[in-house]
Amino acid sequence: MPVTAHVINVAERTDRWEKFTNDWQDQTTIKIEREDAFKPDGVEIRDVYDAVFLKHRQILTKAKDNGEKFCLIMEDDAIPCKDFGERFEAVMEYLTMYEDKWEIFNGGMLSIRDCVQGIIRLTHKSGLFPPTMLLNVNRGAMAHFLVFNIEKALKKMDEWEADEKPQFDGWYSHKLECIASIPYLAEQSDGYSDAGGQFREWSERFKFEEATMIYSLREFIYHPSSSLSSPADASDSLPLEGK
Repeated sequence: MPVTAHVINVAERTDRWEKFTNDWQDQTTIKIEREDAFKPDGVEIRDVYDAVFLKHRQILTKAKDNGEKFCLIMEDDAIPCKDFGERFEAVMEYLTMYEDKWEIFNGGMLSIRDCVQGIIRLTHKSGLFPPTMLLNVNRGAMAHFLVFNIEKALKKMDEWEADEKPQFDGWYSHKLECIASIPYLAEQSDGYSDAGGQFREWSERFKFEEATMIYSLREFIYHPSSSLSSPADASDSLPLEGK
């Protein structure tokens, strides 16, 4: 059964919605559900970052009320990476099996080079290479592909106001038990960003950071004996070079 992807989209950005649906139309492992974005009012919702965080919390609250345990939330500029379906299924199998070990999963996280605390190597029945690596991290950014462990995440997110309403993407990785993935499951497409108020080019940065991380993780990628089989093994993982 496909996983529902709650995709946040500003009503006026029909261009982004059209592109998003085209980019993801062949991905059978997810089912797209559009979510109307909140808009800043300068008071209760100070800026776009507040708007996205509050929308996340609204979606998660509704999902919890519906009895759901996990929730995938995406932004409308996310694009699937190569082998998305097989990697996503393996990741969800892991997250479901070890639900007590994480609070948020980020499938396209940048700036994680020096903050990896543990490494899990997922194997793929098809022999997919490179294998998917799950990284326990405590810092990073981006929020275009997030899976929340709903009840655990909401408890932490209730502290956002008390923490003086920080920008949510960096706060998530610091506040919540976070897992990232290499290779990425999703990247952000180039285009005009409402959050940044400018045209942004992401493709080269994603390629560079993914290649850098794969190089750093080569012992786990090329030598299966270095791989970890469970979260309990993470403390024995190899450090990244340069840490």
